[in-house]
Amino acid sequence: MTHSTHPQLLAFIVGPFEYIEAYTSGEHNGSPVQVRVYTLPGAVEQGRYALGVCTQALEYFAKVFGIPYPLPKMDLVAIPDFEAGAMENWGLVTYRTIALLFDEKYSSIAFKKQVTYTVCHELAHQWFGNLVTMEWWDHLWLNEGFATWVGWLAADNLNPDWDVWTAFVDGDMPRALVLDSLRSSHPIEVAVCDPSEINQIFDAISYHKGASVIRMLSSWLGVDVFLAGVRRYLHRHKYGNASTGDLWNALGEEAGIDVGGFMQLWTKEIGYPVLNIATSDSGEVHISQSRYLSTGDLESHEDEVNWWVPLSVMTHNSSAVEPLTLTNKSQSFNLPADGLFKLNAGQTGVYRVNYPRETLLRLGEECKKGKNGLFKNTSDRVGLVADAGSLSVSGEQKTSAFLELVIQFENEDQYFHYLNRTTSSVWSQISGHLSSIISAWYEQPGHVLSAFKALRRHLFSPLAHKLGWEFPASEEYLTAMLRIVVIPNAGYGADKRIVAEAQDRFWRFVRDSDATAVHPNLRGIVYGIVLQHAKDEAEETGVWEAILRVFKDTSLPTDQRYIALSKLGDTKSQALVERLLGMTLDSEQIRQQDVIYAFRSLGSNMHARTYLWSFFSRNFDFFHERFVNSMKLFDILIKSSIDGFSDDARINEVEAFFVGKDTKEYDRSLRQAIEAARVNAKWVARDRADVEAWAEKINALGW
Repeated sequence: MTHSTHPQLLAFIVGPFEYIEAYTSGEHNGSPVQVRVYTLPGAVEQGRYALGVCTQALEYFAKVFGIPYPLPKMDLVAIPDFEAGAMENWGLVTYRTIALLFDEKYSSIAFKKQVTYTVCHELAHQWFGNLVTMEWWDHLWLNEGFATWVGWLAADNLNPDWDVWTAFVDGDMPRALVLDSLRSSHPIEVAVCDPSEINQIFDAISYHKGASVIRMLSSWLGVDVFLAGVRRYLHRHKYGNASTGDLWNALGEEAGIDVGGFMQLWTKEIGYPVLNIATSDSGEVHISQSRYLSTGDLESHEDEVNWWVPLSVMTHNSSAVEPLTLTNKSQSFNLPADGLFKLNAGQTGVYRVNYPRETLLRLGEECKKGKNGLFKNTSDRVGLVADAGSLSVSGEQKTSAFLELVIQFENEDQYFHYLNRTTSSVWSQISGHLSSIISAWYEQPGHVLSAFKALRRHLFSPLAHKLGWEFPASEEYLTAMLRIVVIPNAGYGADKRIVAEAQDRFWRFVRDSDATAVHPNLRGIVYGIVLQHAKDEAEETGVWEAILRVFKDTSLPTDQRYIALSKLGDTKSQALVERLLGMTLDSEQIRQQDVIYAFRSLGSNMHARTYLWSFFSRNFDFFHERFVNSMKLFDILIKSSIDGFSDDARINEVEAFFVGKDTKEYDRSLRQAIEAARVNAKWVARDRADVEAWAEKINALGW
């Protein structure tokens, strides 16, 4: 029997493939499901990990959704030349090789996590998107937001020791909140009136904000109630189409409340709120909400939405989380008289919290108290850092307040054990915001950049030295991830021990062919540190050439080659930057789909971004023609070339370049890139003196 299906989900593949197969342990519609992974000849064993993930995930989804996978087989196919990361064709899911193949011996653990999630995401689409298809593109998030949330739900079920939801707070959620803090963002439910608009909404709003809103609602209703409502929704609309309203109705029937009544603004309106906290002598806490804009220049007509906000308050007075809600633009609540509380417990709410500076720093002190303090889980510490960092961008906190806060995490390693897990996500969040500040301040006085290096050494070097360079077989996943965060930060902070060790290991790896010298988890990190600390142009060229040879070595696992490509853009040499840029014009040297890795690397390199923009603008017509049928990739080229700037003169130059061009196919991405650059420029102009004063204090400490 052929099931009803959407035309876009039909796929045929012909090629010289090899395959391995397995079967689900349970029966689906009377028999186990045949699962196969197809690869080009010689690579099939690298598909074995994904094969295991697939069989387990199909079983898990059938149980969670109450509907067996309806087809007799599931094929996963690795394709070398493929624009999308993956495509959920019903029963025949296609992947880029880097999204599916994993070498147990030579691939990194970060890559293992990404393969796990990507496989689970595409399998989730077999229910969300295939079994039930969105009514129209306005409801794309029902496909992508759900597949993102459910993909992580399955990854968590398969690997509970990975702590994926804290990683979600550190990764997926910030990606959504950063984009949605721009005027050029869009609502989750966005009207699509022209085919050219479709491509541009496959972004962090549809995927990551959609998933974040789902996570917020499921936490508020309770996961069991939420999933029961999801099962009702899937059964009611299977082999048909559905809208966001249909989802709200099913959830509301299960929960016995009007879900659509309080959730519709979260999907129909652009943006999200920041909650501003004020305390009074009487012990009342006044909370007001306004739309958060990273430009910091919100106008009254942009602040008319009154979101329903789940507050979820943590206090010293109770070990339980108090489930309060903010339903007006401003409300008062009776919270602890000392004013010490944490909103958004577990960081499940899609909003920022702006505490007074004194309260923020007191909360930072509270993080040091371990199990005797207010912060009972890692997500809340990640959230405290994330909110403070973002509010410094918009000017609602001074950048120096964020920098003072993160200094309080200097002994984080001494008290993380009470959580029975390491704090890699906390350090990752700190690292990300420090990198954003350094990137925006890249043209500021040398003593400012020296202070940032000193701060990196002060925060990250003790842990880097303690953890070392080896990955014991018995080591916990999160400890390994912590090492992957702290070593590069110590290296980029010019820690002499770390730099010397990286250089020694690099040359043993590339010159002596000692594969054990640099663990696969650290290869990209070592490449970057050694490139950045080459003593002269000749040495840097030698390092760069060695990394290039790794990229060109087709015998290596796919992820290791792409790591090398991504690090070629870390060079400070103009000649090497221009050489890499030239390679992007030749698909024999860098596949068309892989040009984005070079552009991203160069765009994040403060020494290279001006050359990147000059090159991209000179060759704009070439790239536009080349990517005319791959506009998602073209959008990445645009953003990588523009959004790192923090100088108004260069941003004006970018805007002038596009005057008179037909930007219809990429107008949203262009507006977002330019606005992101304007955010940087305003941030630096606003807090330049504040950061310079902070830098003088740090440099005086002699760290």
